[in-house]
Amino acid sequence: MTIIVPAHNEAIVIQDTVYALLHLEYPKEAMEIRVVADNCSDNTYAIAKDMITRPEYQGFDIEIIERTGTGGKAGVLNDMLEVATGEWICVYDADAMPQENALYFLIKKALEDEERYAAVFGRNKTRNYRQNFLTRCINLEIITTQKIHHIGLWHLFKIGRIPGTNFIIKTVLSAQLVVGTMGP
Repeated sequence: MTIIVPAHNEAIVIQDTVYALLHLEYPKEAMEIRVVADNCSDNTYAIAKDMITRPEYQGFDIEIIERTGTGGKAGVLNDMLEVATGEWICVYDADAMPQENALYFLIKKALEDEERYAAVFGRNKTRNYRQNFLTRCINLEIITTQKIHHIGLWHLFKIGRIPGTNFIIKTVLSAQLVVGTMGP
């Protein structure tokens, strides 16, 4: 499993994200984690680099990469596709904080039917949803919208859509894709 985290000026959240990745319930010898500080003007790179030097994280295949290329998130993903060695690629946004079992559930679903499932995505939740009434409402809106949108697309048109975070895709297919950018 190659986990890719594109991060542009994410100094405020990157420590929590790296922590969450290093605490995933997944065999550490089966993961390579690549956090890409993409054209950052803050200390995203330094914070993430400091995290992985801690003794408790030795033995993880984690690399913090400082990137100055173009293309934003799509550019990061295209660059990382060329060097990823995992059978699957997983993408998390830099402000994501996956639950400990998130990767386990994605892989479990993918392995239900390896011939048919080339990509699997999970739900996304608001990180601070318990903070107050407004954050709970935002989380509810996100979860409801995701369910209605994804289920509706599937039932009406048999179309699936991969969200921008919390998904896995087989590398055999990934190598054949060129990640595009979305309009403004």
